[in-house]
Amino acid sequence: MRSAMWISGLVLDAALLPARPCVHALPSRPRPHLTLPPLQDYKGEIAYLKEKVDAGADFIITQMFFDVEVFLQFVRDCRAAGIAVPIMPGLMLIQSYPGFKRMTNFCKSRVPDYILAELEAVKDADDKVREAGIKIGAAMCKALMAAGVKGLHLYTLNLEFVTYGVLRELGLFREFPEGTALEHH
Repeated sequence: MRSAMWISGLVLDAALLPARPCVHALPSRPRPHLTLPPLQDYKGEIAYLKEKVDAGADFIITQMFFDVEVFLQFVRDCRAAGIAVPIMPGLMLIQSYPGFKRMTNFCKSRVPDYILAELEAVKDADDKVREAGIKIGAAMCKALMAAGVKGLHLYTLNLEFVTYGVLRELGLFREFPEGTALEHH
């Protein structure tokens, strides 16, 4: 099946390594990609994903999304297609308005109107955008966890403020004394 043989071959080659020294994750989009041929329909993308999973992937991490229901439907569709590996939601935390616009345009991400409205209202105040990013990110994480999602992948873009804020809102942030190495405590 088209270039699936190529990517499936990469997954399969890695899966056949002696002692499987690593875990094999696959990227995926929770919605059909609007611009990349030859995958022009959603069912085709799910079939392509299954082919890659069947070649030996251990789990899937999705591209960023901002609509929790889109992710949950994607998981249901994957399960209906026989994809049984864990599917981890990829969440891009909103750190700045220009960065948000750039990434959502680049990835062709659909953004719910309520998120756009909230960000438009504060787009010229970086601190308010970060506060909105914490609120939106934490709400999405809570909704996903309430729906039974067992893991979250946060695209932090090497910026910690919003990430720490979301983790605090979720009760998952652990403070370490100044100068303490992040070892097993």
